[in-house]
Amino acid sequence: MTEWLTLSGVRPVLLALVALLALVVTRYAVTNFRLDPRRRSFVSKLVGCLVAVLVLIVSNHIVVFFVAWMSISLQLHSCSCFILSVTERYWRLIKSSFWHAAQKLF
Repeated sequence: MTEWLTLSGVRPVLLALVALLALVVTRYAVTNFRLDPRRRSFVSKLVGCLVAVLVLIVSNHIVVFFVAWMSISLQLHSCSCFILSVTERYWRLIKSSFWHAAQKLF
């Protein structure tokens, strides 16, 4: 029986680089969304995605690779939906404040 996960060759170096990048991205997300009430949900999905990336790197079996790949896809979809809703709320706020300022001006 083959090993499901392995750390050989260039994988430890790649694992360290991805882990460092994951730390930077997670820290940025925590500080960027510090006032959003759904921050905990977003950060947990982001960390889940990053863990799946780390598993993908060390996978040595097609089943583990496929499960990690699908997990990354699903987690990124939920993270992108969150970011799109935050962006939409931000632009709605800017548009309404601009509209109120224009009404006061005229």
